[in-house]
Amino acid sequence: MAALVHFFKQLFIDVFTVCRNLFRVMIPILIIIKVATEFGAIELFAEAISPLMGSIGLPGEMGLVWATTLLTNMYGGMVVLVTAEAQLTVAQMTTLFALSLVAHGLPIEGAIARQAGMRWGMILLSRIGGGFLLAWFTMHYYQSMGIGQEVAQLMWHATPPPATLMEWAQQQIENLAMIAVIIFVLLLALRVLSLLGVDLLMAKFLSPMLRLMGISKQATNLAMIGITVGLAYGGALLVQDARSGKVSKRDLFSVVLLLNLMHGIIEDLLLVAVTGADVGYLFWSRLIMAMTITGVVSHSLRLTSESFRNRWLYRDVGAT
Repeated sequence: MAALVHFFKQLFIDVFTVCRNLFRVMIPILIIIKVATEFGAIELFAEAISPLMGSIGLPGEMGLVWATTLLTNMYGGMVVLVTAEAQLTVAQMTTLFALSLVAHGLPIEGAIARQAGMRWGMILLSRIGGGFLLAWFTMHYYQSMGIGQEVAQLMWHATPPPATLMEWAQQQIENLAMIAVIIFVLLLALRVLSLLGVDLLMAKFLSPMLRLMGISKQATNLAMIGITVGLAYGGALLVQDARSGKVSKRDLFSVVLLLNLMHGIIEDLLLVAVTGADVGYLFWSRLIMAMTITGVVSHSLRLTSESFRNRWLYRDVGAT
């Protein structure tokens, strides 16, 4: 009985620590984004980037969809997409989500990646650069194959955004509470799996693939959590391990890079499934791109000096 009490006591302490570190990053950014939205900053940003949409075969008005997605989250972008009532082909919808699935929620997820030790330059390069690279490849893939030219059928109807500041605040509190519940479940599951030895079996099974990407088996759980449930949740555990020193800087950088390019595949697949985009293509193309880029960059790190890595890639995770 005493062991069980100690187990849950330590679990709640860890959940509190992870949530405190995560919310310390999220709450100020949520407020800043809300203020920026009220003053029309997203619309101004959308106007500036609308010409870029043409370079990946999308109409200019999709700039507002991606700007909203980039600065808020996938749901925010989908609300704008539904409201715009744009008629996109399957190829265009798939291209839009090839960009959005990599480059979204940048203020919050970027801040989490920075807390885990990656510098902003690499965060922006991996998220925005990776997103446009995958979108550009997607556009040319569908053009060369001559497929996906039928109109995509949206099967999702957006709920109206909060009308008042109080409704917005209530929605954010509910979201934060849900994140806390998810983190509790994740940490509980990790401890149970560890007690059963499943984490060791998983590490052994995945170690060949991770080794190809230059990631050690010590970072297996962090990578798998982020890939399956998302950077916000997996990133919270990533930040905790970064500060504890359990994982090397190089492994942390490689895992964060991998998660920047591919994370939250369960939620992503559910979202994409209702847009008419090609779910299978997006899953495999994103996976191949993420593994390839992570592997090349991770192995290339060995050819660089420690001073170069500390200046351009890593940062002190103890800093705020």
